[in-house]
Amino acid sequence: MLVKVQLEMSTKIYNGYKLPLMSISELQSFCMKVREEIQKVSEKEVYSFYAKRIINVIDGLTFGFPLEKIKDSDGILSFIFFEFLDKIEEAEKSDFRQPSYDFEFNFCVFPLKDKFLVTVYGEKEAYIKTFENFKEVEEYKYYNNTDRPENVSSREWKKRESDWNKALCGYCSIPSMSGFSIECANSKTLPVVTSNEIEKVKEYYPSLEERINNVAVCFLRRKFFNNYREEIKPNNIIKIIREYSLWEKTEIGKKKKNNLKLLIERKIIKEIDKDLILKKVSDIKSEYTFDICSKIDNCKNKEIL
Repeated sequence: MLVKVQLEMSTKIYNGYKLPLMSISELQSFCMKVREEIQKVSEKEVYSFYAKRIINVIDGLTFGFPLEKIKDSDGILSFIFFEFLDKIEEAEKSDFRQPSYDFEFNFCVFPLKDKFLVTVYGEKEAYIKTFENFKEVEEYKYYNNTDRPENVSSREWKKRESDWNKALCGYCSIPSMSGFSIECANSKTLPVVTSNEIEKVKEYYPSLEERINNVAVCFLRRKFFNNYREEIKPNNIIKIIREYSLWEKTEIGKKKKNNLKLLIERKIIKEIDKDLILKKVSDIKSEYTFDICSKIDNCKNKEIL
């Protein structure tokens, strides 16, 4: 919870902003503009998610990496569609932050005599930045559990305390009891990605170089961790991750990664078109799969690995 107001009026507002005084119609217009921009961000976030996931699934199938819950009878796009819905539902029920699948964003407005105060609620950084980019919006946080920011005077800090206490009216941790809430985005307002939207999704595909590098890194990490399989324990996993990061930067690590990337480049599917995305998993496996894990495991060329 980003806002906490205790009964003794100890106030901590980490997500606070202020708007200039305006008429109700002007405020409504501002809220509509925010909602419109947030919806555009939602669309980009969803298309970006689908783009990365489509590439991950197809490259995973191509190079024989294990993929959870996917069946041979699944279509690529339909699998990702239902997986996406399941992840959103999990995020909505979870007590833990899951920014990748939490598409809710709203803000609460509190009218004062000379300004409007605002608190915002959303897990996605893109939503917060979009809101902050409006020229009417000015940061106006307040807290008393640590020192005030150096760029805010003592007088201004006390003014903020007074303003927030007036705005929240002592209603504890329920801002909507004092102001009014504007809902901008949630799971029900997201675009539905069908085969007709694939061209829009393609704009967010990672580059071919990124894809080749990601496959190489996935394989190298898997190979490296397999070598430590007996040693991996909850208390040393971070240590092993650090050791891999150091190894990857060594001359031999760089050389093996570059040689591996050359092999991947020859086998990777370079054109991810609509027809491919609509194929079933079994079709992709039969037409394109190059099981890099077993190929390299059985390869005697130590220059590769």
